[in-house]
Amino acid sequence: FAGEYDHMHLKRNGEVICFGKDRSFWDFRNQETVAYLQKHVIDFLKEYDFGYLKVDYNGNIGLGCDGAESLGEGLRQQMEAVKAFFVNLKEQIPDIIIENCASGGHRLESSMMSVTALSSFSDCHEAVEIPYIAGNVQNLCIPAQNSIWAVLRKDDTLERVEYSIAAGMLGRLCLSGDIENLSDEQWNCIEKGISLYKKSEHVLKHGTTRVYRTFHKYIRHCKGIQVVTRRNEKEMLLVYHGFLEAEGSLRIPLESAMEIVDRYGHLAYDRTDDEIIIKGAGDYTAGAIYIKMDGE
Repeated sequence: FAGEYDHMHLKRNGEVICFGKDRSFWDFRNQETVAYLQKHVIDFLKEYDFGYLKVDYNGNIGLGCDGAESLGEGLRQQMEAVKAFFVNLKEQIPDIIIENCASGGHRLESSMMSVTALSSFSDCHEAVEIPYIAGNVQNLCIPAQNSIWAVLRKDDTLERVEYSIAAGMLGRLCLSGDIENLSDEQWNCIEKGISLYKKSEHVLKHGTTRVYRTFHKYIRHCKGIQVVTRRNEKEMLLVYHGFLEAEGSLRIPLESAMEIVDRYGHLAYDRTDDEIIIKGAGDYTAGAIYIKMDGE
């Protein structure tokens, strides 16, 4: 692996760091690299009036790179320079929306998220474990910045459609899959979910998240039930998912003055004066409830 731009790429022990057969990494500490990307990226975006940029490069640099007293320090300097490039890009194109994407959470950290609008949290879009992962990522990424794809297939049952849409409610709901081939019944199910989701816009932007679970710690083949709540002083979005052996119940604190305004999907619950009790509704079921303070 060799090329005319090797001197502008990261090296380890004097050799260009390669990922796979043909991937390497720009050295953002190198001013020649920055000048090259200014012309071919930033100037290009400005010339053709791009409003959205997705940065997606799923490669692993490894232990670090040459250029400092240690490989680790070289890597730290590189990532500082990468962030500086993002800041520069945003300064030159203030209205551009940048999606910060690196599957596996490589860039789900606060300094990178502070200079980008969105983050793509995982490639596990069609796996049944997506609500579990999305629940975990709440500790890293606020829902307003967390892009979650609901990948919808023409053969999906309505229960599966609800499952995918409800998972998307844990962040910024995005639709993908066989969109053009879905039935009217499937679209009706999707639109009901989107309607509830839109009502929750403010609490998704400004709220606090709590995750409740009944099952074991293993991510693959999850068992039990999960409830994620996003709430502020006046409203709450509650999202339920049932996995394998979706049994038991979870008790969620709820003031007596709060009323259920809308609900979606398969959801079994009891309501008392000071809590809502969510019950398992069957394997791979999902639903959501939008709740508001009475009179608001």
